[in-house]
Amino acid sequence: MKRRSFIKNAGLAAGMITVSPFIAECKSTDETPFQVMDLHVHTTDAFNMNIIMQLAKERGVKFGIVEHPAEWAIKNDDDLLAYIRNLRK
Repeated sequence: MKRRSFIKNAGLAAGMITVSPFIAECKSTDETPFQVMDLHVHTTDAFNMNIIMQLAKERGVKFGIVEHPAEWAIKNDDDLLAYIRNLRK
C-alpha cells in the first residue's frame, strides 16, 4: 500500500470511529422533513429482530433487514420458496 493511500484510509477510519457514537444515538425528530432510515441492517444472534424493532421504536428510525443466504442453501425454486417462507415468520 502506498503511503498516501495509507494516510487517507487511516484518516477516514479515525473519522468514522470518532463520529460513530454520535451516529449510534441518532434519533428521528419532527424537525426533519424526511424519515430517517437505515436500509442495510443484518441480524445476528446478539442483534435479533426484537432488538432491531425496539431500537426502531425508541429512535424513530425505519430499518431494512438484509439477508445473505448461503450460496449452498438455495439451489432451486423449492429451496427459494422455503427460504421465503422462513423469512415471513
